[in-house]
Formats: sequence, C-alpha cells, structure tokens
Amino acid sequence: MRIMYETTEDIIRETSVIKKACNVWGYTYRKNPCYKQGGTDKDRGSYKIDYTLYDGIKVVAWCEVKTRKERFEPYLIGAHKIMALKEAYNTTGVPSILLIEFEVKGIYWVDIGKFKVEELRWFQDNRSRDITDGEPSVCIPISKLIKL
Repeated sequence: MRIMYETTEDIIRETSVIKKACNVWGYTYRKNPCYKQGGTDKDRGSYKIDYTLYDGIKVVAWCEVKTRKERFEPYLIGAHKIMALKEAYNTTGVPSILLIEFEVKGIYWVDIGKFKVEELRWFQDNRSRDITDGEPSVCIPISKLIKL
C-alpha cells in the first residue's frame, strides 16, 4: 500500500491554484468529501479527485490539482489519477480537469476526459522516499496543456 505524501503546505498551494482558476472560470469549488490528508491510499476515502467545481448547485467539472516547481516535457502524472479522472468523465459526462501550476511558468489545464493517452512510462521518484515511489505514469505533452 502506498503512503501519501501530501502536506499541509501542498494543500495550501493547491487551494491557491483552484481559487485562481475558479476566479477566471466563474465557478465555485469544494474539496471532495472523504478526502483524508496523510495515511495511505486505502485511508483516502471514496473520492480520488481533489475538487468539484460548481455553478450555483450544478456540478460543472471534476478537478485534480497539482503544483510543480519546474516544467518538464512531457508532464508525467500517475496513471491512477488519469484513470480516476477518465472514470469520473465517463460516468457523469462532466469535464474532468487536470490543473497544474508550474512555479515559474504559470497555471495550465487539460480536460482529461477528452485527452487521448498516447504514452505510458514507468516513473521512479528520485527522492526515493520509500520502495513504492515508482508507478506507471501518463505522459502529457506540454503542447496539450492550455494556459489559464
């Protein structure tokens, strides 16, 4: 079982990013229920996507938020996150947004529900925090991301 490394600082950064995006898009957001900080994947609860975006009471998008210091080509994200976003889209028909802030380059997004996965790679985190710090990852070309 994989350990979660999301910190309070990560949540503060993610909240800042989702606020900026919602200000541009004119939506409100909520952190999804049963989303527990820390622990393992099993402890996280039923929602595997960070946020739900609303227009009034109508759900308009699912949203996973990531923050990164640098922008690499391609952007790599754990395949399980893409599968969760695609499942949400396929089940509800509501856009499933991956929202990424690169510290220097700004905020970018892509609707994963409509994104075609073309390449998977094994990614091993060079921080080697534990033995499970590697996973199949989806490659997203930077050219597929839309600047906010």
